[in-house]
Amino acid sequence: MSKGMNIATALEQLGLDNTATAAEVKQAYKDLARIWHPDRFQNDERLGARTEAQIKLINEARTVAMTYLDKYGHFRFVGREKARGPQGQAKYNSPPREKQAPPRQKQSPPRPKRESAKKEEAPRKQEAPRQKEPPKRKPKPKPRPEPEPVQTFQRDNEPGFQMDQGNLVVIFIILLLVSFLFMLGNSLMDSPEDKIKELTQKLEVTNQKSELRKKWEERLAKEAEEKAAEEKAEQLLSESTIIDTFFTLGSDKFWVSEVQGPPHHISGGEWYYGHSVVRFLESQVVGWSSSKYDPLRTGMVVDSVWFFPNDSFKVGSFFQEIIALQGTPSGIDGKRWFYGEAYVDFDSGLVVSWGNDLQNILQAR
Repeated sequence: MSKGMNIATALEQLGLDNTATAAEVKQAYKDLARIWHPDRFQNDERLGARTEAQIKLINEARTVAMTYLDKYGHFRFVGREKARGPQGQAKYNSPPREKQAPPRQKQSPPRPKRESAKKEEAPRKQEAPRQKEPPKRKPKPKPRPEPEPVQTFQRDNEPGFQMDQGNLVVIFIILLLVSFLFMLGNSLMDSPEDKIKELTQKLEVTNQKSELRKKWEERLAKEAEEKAAEEKAEQLLSESTIIDTFFTLGSDKFWVSEVQGPPHHISGGEWYYGHSVVRFLESQVVGWSSSKYDPLRTGMVVDSVWFFPNDSFKVGSFFQEIIALQGTPSGIDGKRWFYGEAYVDFDSGLVVSWGNDLQNILQAR
């Protein structure tokens, strides 16, 4: 194996030029390795030795070419004339073969020429000269239509004036300017009296509008007042109708007798109606105890200004809230209100405690 093989020699051994790629280097190596493989000449020592030497050169050429590609990536700077064989063909070293003498070919005597070949060819008949065709005449071009004459206005001894689109636009703009200037002049030529009159008319129209607006607002306010008065009257009527059907705390004895009727018997400040009792203090109702067998016509009305959004009461709630949630109590004894066996205790009009029973569950929390 030769040492120090250069890249040009390596490409020459592989039969490639400076445009070869890595794939071409590998393919050339495979092809040459198949051709020069030593196993093909195991029976011939002389040819086997030559193939071993040649395969070493091919291996070295492949190693040098691949190393060069890894370093530079191409072979463009390698001399083209050193990397190609004669006449631009790849130079492959063909495997050795046993030389055999080619068989000799027998020389045949020259054949005599035929007499017919010696005869001169007969002269060709002269053809009659062709008559020249007359030249084709070009068709005459069609006459173009003449443009229509443009209407012009021409005075005596003056050049013609052509009315085209541009002139019409200019005339239209001039007319607009003239009309604008005319209107501007009329507005400037108005006398001070006319201006004062115009302003006075505008002020009168504005005052009329303001008066109409004021009357309309007064009418709406009056209608709102009338509606509020009607609603209040209806409310009072409904309350009076309800109050006429029962008595409540603060009612006098005359009203109790009107609503409930005369008592069955009287014992001090208590009137008895069967099993029910009405208690008085200085002729005013301060409490009662209504029985389901002889129910009293009692009732309580909450003032309409009160609003209770809650669905239950608690300690500290007002007595009006108890009335709104629980209704009229079945009995009142001092500061305790009874709803059946359940009760609610008050102090200064505020809830301080309560108690439920099995049949009457208060809406408390």
